[in-house]
Amino acid sequence: MFSKKENGAVKGIGDNDNLKPRRSARLLTSLVSNDPTENLQIKNGAAKAPRIGLALRRHNPLVDEKNIPEKLRLADKPAPLISTKPYSFHDLRFGGGSTLVSVDFAEDIDQYLRYLEKVRQIEPDFLNGKNIDGRMRQILVDWMIQVQQRFQLCSETLQLSVATLDRVLGELSVSKDNLQLLGVTCMFIAAKFEEIYVPNIQDFVYIAANIFTKKDVLRMEGKVLHSVGFQLCTPYTIQFLRKYRAFMNNDSSLHNLAKLITEVALLDYSLAHILPSKVAATSLYLAGRMLQMELPAHMFEVMKVSENEIVELAKKFVHPIRQWTSKSAKLQTILKSYEKLCATSKATILPIEAFGDLLSDES
Repeated sequence: MFSKKENGAVKGIGDNDNLKPRRSARLLTSLVSNDPTENLQIKNGAAKAPRIGLALRRHNPLVDEKNIPEKLRLADKPAPLISTKPYSFHDLRFGGGSTLVSVDFAEDIDQYLRYLEKVRQIEPDFLNGKNIDGRMRQILVDWMIQVQQRFQLCSETLQLSVATLDRVLGELSVSKDNLQLLGVTCMFIAAKFEEIYVPNIQDFVYIAANIFTKKDVLRMEGKVLHSVGFQLCTPYTIQFLRKYRAFMNNDSSLHNLAKLITEVALLDYSLAHILPSKVAATSLYLAGRMLQMELPAHMFEVMKVSENEIVELAKKFVHPIRQWTSKSAKLQTILKSYEKLCATSKATILPIEAFGDLLSDES
């Protein structure tokens, strides 16, 4: 890295023009051309240096084609390294970059997530015969969304919290007095599973107005983990939504509105049993309709669902979206997020009532 002057001072290599280039640099210049004068010019900086990362063709071929026997010559010219054929949808693969997903294993991961979501799927009426009903669950989930926003937790943490809550409510008999304790405990477990910086357990106790203690949370944590068999991994809607966004025009307004609709699916009890991949596909479809954007034809192949199936699912989402984005809604968290999104969105968001085909079969 550094060379010493005669007086002992340390000097960088770039400051001494008389230093010889490294062996790798000499090899690079020797591979550029067979002309020694040109190599000397490049070495002295007179000629323009080649761009690293591109393979340069030699001026004189190593093998003269005239000396190759006729039967050993190629019948056709080799295909060019860079294809001039326009890209199609089937040439695109998800992964790489900021996705944190390997391109080579992205499809295998997607197949595993679609398998796992069926394993983790809950029954449509999983609260039948329980002490807790759907209205109580909705109040708790609305409060959990507020906690997630207050602590600035990631979407994965919220979705894992609600997924774990639903699994425990389907397995255990929880009293009304311990419902908020269960919700706080699920958020605490999910934060330790997903977050880099986890809020302190005392913060969760404080945000619940100190109605229970730290020992209560730790005791409930053991019950929750035993109830789910210590199997916390579950597919998230946001994972599928991010993949679908990669095949779109990467429009932020569309993604943010679809993300808000997925929170409606988290909150509403009637949508809690729908698979995360289907929730993401339906949310993207409805967001496109509300923003007057037509989904590309290949998106249904990406989402692995037919357009007719999405339309049928969208009809189930209409009433919850109207309910939780209405100004008369008793729970205001989704409404506040919706109003903020409408104020900051560059595109005009049409109300869900504008689509008569989705309202026709609404129950």
